[in-house]
Amino acid sequence: MLQRQLEAWADIQQLYMPGVATLRAQVLASTQNSSPTSAENFPLLLPSTAFTKLLCNPRLLAHEWELRFGQAHETLDDLRCHLRLCTHMYKYKDRFVCGQRENTRARTTIATVEAKVAADADHYCKAYAALEALATPLETSGWNIALRPLLPQDIKGFEEDKNILRDCVQLSWIWKTPRIERSGAVRAGGEVENVDEAEDTQEALCIEWCKSRARASRWWEECYLLLEEMWRVMAFYTWQSLWWEDQADRRVDVDDALAEGLFAYAHRQAELRRDMWEFCRKSWAGVQEYTRIANAAIGLPDDASEITL
Repeated sequence: MLQRQLEAWADIQQLYMPGVATLRAQVLASTQNSSPTSAENFPLLLPSTAFTKLLCNPRLLAHEWELRFGQAHETLDDLRCHLRLCTHMYKYKDRFVCGQRENTRARTTIATVEAKVAADADHYCKAYAALEALATPLETSGWNIALRPLLPQDIKGFEEDKNILRDCVQLSWIWKTPRIERSGAVRAGGEVENVDEAEDTQEALCIEWCKSRARASRWWEECYLLLEEMWRVMAFYTWQSLWWEDQADRRVDVDDALAEGLFAYAHRQAELRRDMWEFCRKSWAGVQEYTRIANAAIGLPDDASEITL
């Protein structure tokens, strides 16, 4: 059935692209081995791949542009959907699934979704390559602002980042690309009408922003507690140095030799505390400034700057 449809496609294509049959024969001759070419490997020779060797009507190029532009956005929608599903399944497995048999089933299901993610990525790369080839003869521009080359590090969910526990989490560009509504129109020049974010993606972005905000607040709290602890350490050394000085003349019922020894020991301990205070002050001199810069960068309250070391 598929082979007959491909043969019918080749006959119709010959009407709009004269010479495509000769080009297809050359492609088949260069790639064919001892076994016949399967239907899955049949070269369609769309205008994006054939216009450099054949004379193609600009309308055909424009039609394929619209097809590929919509295909790229639709594939990105599928990719985002499968990535969200994969993230949910990993969370569900870690939280609720236990036992070897249940884990095996969960892993099999997750592997199926990951295979769909890989297929979506492959389809998008092919659509992007076709758009890149058609952009020059159609003289289109601006289309690659929303659509970009899909790299392996871009294929990740919201929380799939190696720096998720650090202060730098980079969201992949696939989650920032606007979605084309199914009722929207796409022009040959790459202009999009009725562009809007998908509601589910927008909601997921809001959730991820709230999580990032919560992480920033927790780290700000840790920095605030760190400054408080540092201030208390230095305040303790100040108090203890004064306390040791008060101990120098505390005992009066001793002879002169012992009193001199107690006096020297107390002042020696006080001097050690002052040296420790000075060491902490020099070691922690830039911490407060770094905290102030970080607070300004993430837009959090600068209450930590009120603590003076």
